[in-house]
Parts: sequence; structure tokens; C-alpha cells
Amino acid sequence: MPCAGLTQQIAMPTLFSKNLHVIGLSVGSRHMFEGMTAAIGRNAMKQVIDRVFGFDAVPGALRLMQRGGHFGKIVVEFP
Repeated sequence: MPCAGLTQQIAMPTLFSKNLHVIGLSVGSRHMFEGMTAAIGRNAMKQVIDRVFGFDAVPGALRLMQRGGHFGKIVVEFP
């Protein structure tokens, strides 16, 4: 049974004419998210950041992400 807000009409001609791809992503519930964040806090886990880019360097950040050679998160700082 779909949840409220999870339905959307798709213009199929536009999808096909632009050769677009639709990729679904499923995530857990809010309860699961709260459990995960509590576990991260309890275990003092730290995120792994590969590199930090300024907002003006977004093209370089995207190239790094596309190459896939990074380990950890790619961060873009906004002014």
C-alpha cells in the first residue's frame, strides 16, 4: 500500500524522448533512522571525508565523483 506523497505522474513521452533513466531508492523508516543515529553517537563514529570543495569548484567535485577514485564523502561548502 503506497504512503501519502509517494505517487507521481510521469510524462512518458518526455522520459523517452530525452532518454532519461528512473532509479528508485528505498530507505528505512524514521524509527530506523533514529536508531542508526543513536548508534553512531554511542560508538563515536566519524564520517570519512575524501575532499572538501568550495562552491566555485563544484565541476571539479563532480569530476572526482564521476571518476570514482575517492574514498569517503565529497563535500561542497556553500558560502
